Amino acid sequence: RDAQESRGLGDVYKRQDGRRVELSKREAECLFHIFKGKSAKKIAHELVLSSRTVESYIATIRKKTSTKSVVALLSKIQNINDITRWTFL
Repeated sequence: RDAQESRGLGDVYKRQDGRRVELSKREAECLFHIFKGKSAKKIAHELVLSSRTVESYIATIRKKTSTKSVVALLSKIQNINDITRWTFL
């Protein structure tokens, strides 16, 4: 079910400086699972990836959104509908 929900991600997230943030499908899936409170290890298991790959996706998302931590990233997301406004590459 979670994978189906994450497939609905689309559109654009704009940083405070007005720049668009575009996420790959896997980055968006990881972000969705992070929002749901899952660890990198759990996400990796569900997406059949290594935990290091998931950590790399998370680091890329943080870089694209100019956040220094997952907590800071999550603070920008008020609810699941915020994620649905981000773009897939």
